[in-house]
Amino acid sequence: MSETRINHPDEVCADAEQSTVALAQTPPLQATWQRRWKVFSSDKRAITSAMLLAVLALAAFAAPLLSNDRPLILVIDDLVYFPVIEKVPDHVVGGYLPIEADFTDPSVVIKIEKEGWVLWAPVRYSYNTVDFHTWGNHPAAPTGIHPLGTDDQARDVVARVLYGLRISLWFGLALTAITVSLGIVAGTIQGYFGGLVDLLFQRFIEIWESMPQLYVLIIVSSLLVPSFASLLVLLSLFGWVGVVGVVRAEVLRVRQLDYVAAARAMGLPSHKLMVRHVVPNALVAAMTLLPFTLTGSIVSLTSLDFLGFGLPTNAPSLGELLQQGRNNLNAPWLGFAAFSSLAFLLTLLVFVGEGVRDAFDPRRSRKRIPRRGKLAKQRPKRRTQRQPPCRSTRKDKTLLKIDRLTITPSGHPAQRLVDRVGLEIAPGEIVGLVGESGSGKSLSARSLLNVLPDGVQFGDEGWMAFEGHGSALGDV
Repeated sequence: MSETRINHPDEVCADAEQSTVALAQTPPLQATWQRRWKVFSSDKRAITSAMLLAVLALAAFAAPLLSNDRPLILVIDDLVYFPVIEKVPDHVVGGYLPIEADFTDPSVVIKIEKEGWVLWAPVRYSYNTVDFHTWGNHPAAPTGIHPLGTDDQARDVVARVLYGLRISLWFGLALTAITVSLGIVAGTIQGYFGGLVDLLFQRFIEIWESMPQLYVLIIVSSLLVPSFASLLVLLSLFGWVGVVGVVRAEVLRVRQLDYVAAARAMGLPSHKLMVRHVVPNALVAAMTLLPFTLTGSIVSLTSLDFLGFGLPTNAPSLGELLQQGRNNLNAPWLGFAAFSSLAFLLTLLVFVGEGVRDAFDPRRSRKRIPRRGKLAKQRPKRRTQRQPPCRSTRKDKTLLKIDRLTITPSGHPAQRLVDRVGLEIAPGEIVGLVGESGSGKSLSARSLLNVLPDGVQFGDEGWMAFEGHGSALGDV
């Protein structure tokens, strides 16, 4: 084991002193997230996919503003209405029935053009709007009015895709939140308590995973009334299992750390210990699974809809559109629109997931070799003038001094794990202990706090002084 010393800030230049102080004041958590963001942003494929995914999600969630058979804004008789968010009575547009106005009625369109002003969405069809102009010739091929054609019920495919992406993302996010939360709770309890609790959990998970999940989902779905909530509950029963293993492994690692053992020895209750120290680490492990869990949730919904056991038949769904493409092979635009939009969404999620995984696990990050043309720009410039060394104006003051630190196995004083180590540290100074594995770095650091593990003891020669007050090691 060797000693690596970084000089006191008083003994270096003022610029180095300012940088050292700034580094010391940087919060560790903030620095960690900055490092992760730097790794993620360096992956061009991941950052480009994240930007495209954000645009796609924004368009999907704003589907009622982009595709609707009701106007966004209606101005008539000097009054302003917002039909996209509120129902407009029929009498406002010249009707007599106590119902909502039908803006596809030709007489209503003519009255609005003569007496008012209206702002339509870019696509003047909702997901359930039937275009009677193509009725009797559906599915209709793509035209200028319907860029992706119509489905087997004369509904615009563009509107069906937009609303299908919207409901897929909403369902995927809700299912991901439920399954990850259940997985974190179960994995934390299983890994923290261990023993019999861990054993019983593992046996239960093995039995649960051995069940034919797809057949169980199909059977139960056929018995329930199809709805958004029932599918969430049903898929949550199996989705949490994949998260438990990763969280459990992380908790098993964290609970062995020294600061967790110290908090447990100080009497911190188990629930507070898990919330403060264990769960944050489990959340970091679960973060790497979020994009892939979201991908699996969307695929599960699409599969059930394709088989006819998912959402109600009138709900916009990419799986239902794929089913129409299979049933109408003479209308290839149906399958193409559903497959391409679903494949594009899942590909973006996978690329973002790989970037998040690399950012939270630096060992998996890909190192990029710069091109030859850029090597010259990255080389540091040679100094043409040697800078004189800076001199300290303050007197050196020792904060901690260790002399002849010796650690031996209990009952075997002749065998030395740490042999007569000496160390001096000044206020504000940073000292690093460098050595091979097993050379005694951790034992030396723990000896300063007198928290040596069982089976080792201090030698007879060790002595330590802190702020001028000295004592023999072991009496600290």
